[in-house]
This record gives sequence, structure tokens and C-alpha cells, in this order.
Amino acid sequence: TKGVIIGGHEHEPYDELVTTDDGNDGFVRILKSGMDANAASLIDLTFECQEASQPAQLVEVDYDLVPLATFDPSVVVQKIVDTHESVVKALENETIIDTESTAMLPPGAFLSSKRTRFEQTTVGSIFCQMIKEEREVDAAIINGASIKGGMDYPDGKMSYAQLKKELPFPTKLVVVPMARFQLDQAIMYSRTAIEEGTDVDRAEIPRRGYLQVDWDYQQTGNLGFPDDILTVAVPRNLLNGFCKIQPLMDVGKQLTEQGIFPGPDDYIPALNVIVRHACKNRWTRIVSDLKDFQEFDLNGDGVLDRDEIQSMMAMYLGHD
Repeated sequence: TKGVIIGGHEHEPYDELVTTDDGNDGFVRILKSGMDANAASLIDLTFECQEASQPAQLVEVDYDLVPLATFDPSVVVQKIVDTHESVVKALENETIIDTESTAMLPPGAFLSSKRTRFEQTTVGSIFCQMIKEEREVDAAIINGASIKGGMDYPDGKMSYAQLKKELPFPTKLVVVPMARFQLDQAIMYSRTAIEEGTDVDRAEIPRRGYLQVDWDYQQTGNLGFPDDILTVAVPRNLLNGFCKIQPLMDVGKQLTEQGIFPGPDDYIPALNVIVRHACKNRWTRIVSDLKDFQEFDLNGDGVLDRDEIQSMMAMYLGHD
């Protein structure tokens, strides 16, 4: 057996030769060129044919990893990319979070991401609530330093562009089990402990690790038993010691000892989770406001096609 496996996602370039035990000097070469298309795999395959009636046999694989930074972009490919990105850019100013339609905050609550390092914020509550519901977990937490917008939203609306400013970092969310008392301890510790190097003479002490919590847990977190095991969505780096939240570091150590600490690729960025939830919520609102299906099924075929959905969305959003 001789062969080559090409491609597949890998953060770093990957080249491994696996030999086989078939007695015929068999091998498989595994080649991956790394993330973000920073390099390309240039591969030469050499075949040998002993007899015309027999299939050619792979005998050699020559491989070179070619950095792409020195090459000019392909005009054709760049045009395709620009066309696709124009759709995304057109969505930048679309409203993606609307507190009137989320029912995630009490009436009259003011949507704000100011002071996430000092106190629980309404933006922190909504983000964590959306993560909780989308990941279908018992609780969700994000450290205050991950939320960067520092803005008030008087109309209760947040655009996609504003959401990206609020969450500019990957904020790699993983889901792990922990006891309720461990979560409570982590929240309390994050809001009271003083990080090394902090000026303790300040009137208020900022904390990068100040944990923002989902709205549900804020309201009902103390109703269970301390030893209840919860599934919690949490930024992976907090378990590794970022912000030095000791109870979360203890959870990370416990998970490592049990052999269930999430792997380096076992995460979803918080931004992706929130966008996914927000889009589902928008579609739910559009469909719930759809009084008469026949009004939009213009050709009467029982299905909403692309043009009919476009018309329905324009009516709901108030613009094309």
C-alpha cells in the first residue's frame, strides 16, 4: 500500500510519513498546508508501471510547502471573494440584537456594555443568555475583559458591526461540567479578588475576570443544591489560568486529571454562537408575524421561494 492524504484543517503545516507493515515498503504521506491559506502544498507524485496490463504504482512523493505572501492575488479569485464579501459587508449595519424581541431582560432595562470590569451589565446578561440557550447548557459565563464595546444602546438595538466591536476576540467557548458551588465560587472570586499589580488605592478596582452571567442564573442560581452538576459554557482560557480565577483554574485541573479537558480545537467563538442565536430569533419573529402564508406564496405552489422570502423580509424589515 502506498498513498498520500492531502488537505484537511490543521492550524500548523503537517507532514507525516506513516509506514505500513505489508512487507512491500508501503507508506502513506499525510500533508496539510496549515490555516488561513498562508501556504500551498506543491506535491509531485512519481508513478512506475512494470507492465502495460498492470496499474501504475505510486513510488515517490515529493513535497514543498510554498508561502503565498509573495504571490499577487489572482484577479479572478479576488473578484469572486469580493462578490461574496460584499454581501457580508452589506449586513454590517443590520440590527442583529433587538431587546424588544428577545424577552431576555426585564421591561425597562437599559442595554449597556459599560463597566463590564466593574459590574454585571445588561449586554453581558444578554450575551450569556444567548450562549446558554444556543448551546443548551445550564449556565454561561464570560469574563468582563472580553466585552470591549463600552457603549449604551438607548434604543435596545445592536447592529452586526457593533456586535463585532463588543466581541473582537475569539473568546473560545467550551462546555464543561462543574458543581453549582464551583460556579458560585468562581463568580464570587472573579468579583472580589484583586489581581496582582492592581492599584488598590483606586476608588473602584477594575477586574478583567469579572464574570458576566446569563440572566436565568442571575435569577435562579441559588435555587439548586451546591453539589448539583451543571453544564457551563465558559471561555477555555479561563480554565487555563487567564485572569487567575482560582475556582475555574481548579475546575480546569480537575478536568485534566479526569482526562476530559477540552482539546485545543474543541471550541466555538462566542461571536459565532451569538450570531447563530440572533439569526434564529429574527427568523422566528418574521414567521410569527406572518399572518397569512398565501400573502407571500405568490405563485401558490405551497413553498416560499427566494423572491417570495425576499419580499417577506423587506416587508418585515422595512427596507430591501
